[in-house]
Amino acid sequence: MKKVKREEVKKEEMLNKPVQSVREIKTSEAFKIIVATLIVIIFVFGGYMIFFKCKVTGANPMPQLKAGAEAEITKFARLYLGFTNVSVEGKEFKNGEWRFNVSAKGLSAFENFEIRTDENLNLSSFQVLGKISVPSKPPTYQELYTLNCKDNKSVIDLFVDPYDPWTQRYFDMTNALADKFSESAIKRFHVVNPYTSKLEGYKWAVIASQYLECAKKDSDIVFINTTICIFNKLNENNNTILNETELDICISSAGLAMDNESLRKCLDNESVQLLTQDGEYTLKQLGDISTSYVLIDCKYETFSMYMDVVMCHLYPDYPACKEVR
Repeated sequence: MKKVKREEVKKEEMLNKPVQSVREIKTSEAFKIIVATLIVIIFVFGGYMIFFKCKVTGANPMPQLKAGAEAEITKFARLYLGFTNVSVEGKEFKNGEWRFNVSAKGLSAFENFEIRTDENLNLSSFQVLGKISVPSKPPTYQELYTLNCKDNKSVIDLFVDPYDPWTQRYFDMTNALADKFSESAIKRFHVVNPYTSKLEGYKWAVIASQYLECAKKDSDIVFINTTICIFNKLNENNNTILNETELDICISSAGLAMDNESLRKCLDNESVQLLTQDGEYTLKQLGDISTSYVLIDCKYETFSMYMDVVMCHLYPDYPACKEVR
């Protein structure tokens, strides 16, 4: 056998090496081209499918829901539909509109319905599905034929009857809602007796209203504390008419600034006149003596539970309206 020289073997190996490198390069480049082609196909196909879906079904890419959108939905359900305890349970964007699933308390039970609106939540686009008609203007307040008494600040008038179940139920809530607008409105209390006047023991029941008038003369905080104390005692006594000893305890523990002599003078001489003035004002403004209503700026009549949304409907730039929902 002929022996192959070492130099010839090395030469052959060197000649073969470039051939292998070219093959590797070609193979690598082909692989990259295939991958790039597949990526392009996937993107083109995906874009086509999105375009096709939008064209055929009318679906749009989901826009960004603007900040505070759910608050606007709940305010709408309260202001225009008269619901309370409103909550948004779910939402989706479909066929160019937002769809909100809403749960809210009606007059007697909770109801579920859907509110639809355009992507910008324009009020004119609001639609309600679920056997609920939408009025053209909010039914939760009424504009009275009286002069507007708003000056630098709005005026919120609250009406209180110590023996009235409505007052007892909503006083804390109404007072707290009014306090939210303390930066933009002043709060005024009026003691009235639409319920007390019908009680069998009216002669004794009206004394609680006289105590409240004197508490109000002292300060709002004394009035509020005295009112809450009276409500607590009535709750403990099953709404039994309170005696003067119990009323003395309430007004004394409320932070009363006036001394005992001044209090007695108010109770004996001034309270009846103050009570009469509150009754006359209420009758003049509302056309009726009632505790069910809140009066805004002497002109807009609403119910306690809608006071905040009505106020923000009338004056949307008030600072407190950023938190109302």
